[in-house]
Amino acid sequence: MIAEPARLIPEFLEWLRESAAESSVRTYGSALRDFVARMQIRDLRAVDERTIERYRLRLRLLGLADSTRQMRGQSAPRKFFRWLARRGHVPADPMKELPAMRVRFMERIPVLTREEIARLTFRAPPAPPPRCGRREPAKFFERRLEQYNLVELRDRALLALMYDVPLRGGEPALLERRDYDEVRGEIDVRGAKWQSEPFTAPLLEPTKILMTIYLSALRRSRWNEHPALFPPLGVRRADSKHPASGIGPFEVYRIVKKRVALAGIQARGRRISPHSFARYSRATHWKEEGVQIDEISALLRHKRIETTRRYVRQGPVKSMKRRADARSLFRRVNFEIPVE
Repeated sequence: MIAEPARLIPEFLEWLRESAAESSVRTYGSALRDFVARMQIRDLRAVDERTIERYRLRLRLLGLADSTRQMRGQSAPRKFFRWLARRGHVPADPMKELPAMRVRFMERIPVLTREEIARLTFRAPPAPPPRCGRREPAKFFERRLEQYNLVELRDRALLALMYDVPLRGGEPALLERRDYDEVRGEIDVRGAKWQSEPFTAPLLEPTKILMTIYLSALRRSRWNEHPALFPPLGVRRADSKHPASGIGPFEVYRIVKKRVALAGIQARGRRISPHSFARYSRATHWKEEGVQIDEISALLRHKRIETTRRYVRQGPVKSMKRRADARSLFRRVNFEIPVE
């Protein structure tokens, strides 16, 4: 009996759905179907190291982004063939002895300084307020003004929470009002990636203040009945796929970009994204404050500590030199420069 991709890929995705988010399942499914179609694979038992290497070369010739090549040429097939080998569908795992792909997209992800984080979250000026049209009814303008004021409070609270916990770009959509305990100042993050149980984290005092101000305004608004902690604040059809979910990853990305522009942060040449703002920057700041790498890995909710090591940036050479000079022998011992 041959190992048919059309039968085993859906079975693998159903197994993956038990421990991963639906967005990850769709990404893995797309990557595996592209691999099977591009290499014209009919029997998965015939796949060997040369097949994987030829596929990686084709991905490189297509000019795809490094992150896309890493997912399609390494992450997805590695998990898939490991699953096939454990269940006996293939005689051996062709990815077991294959070297990992050399992609450098992780090194180009920037880290924001603490001052930039403060400007982005607390000190950025608000967006220009809406103006009433010449023929616009007053009640329509009042609704737009209410939405404008609530969006400003929501964005500040959202960015503060993302940096504080820290959250991934797609996790705000999963948060509900019941997940945040205002009395204790704690939030439960559930259903993210491989997590089977909620992750409860206390918040910093500035984050709690912003959340209190935002939720107070949300209760007085027309979105009071919305179950999401961060509702989209726009018109969403009742028959859509996710009528009750919060803002999605694309909207979070737009919020970060808008706040970067308002705060006057230099973004040219830097890939500032929700992930770099909330997780890479937070991990680096924790490391600079003396937090151990295993504790940072637990706070970032990583499965492997090797993943956490890629998140921590050492910073520019000048900064490292200043930190090293603070412990230098020259600062502890008086010495005289010899005169020739």
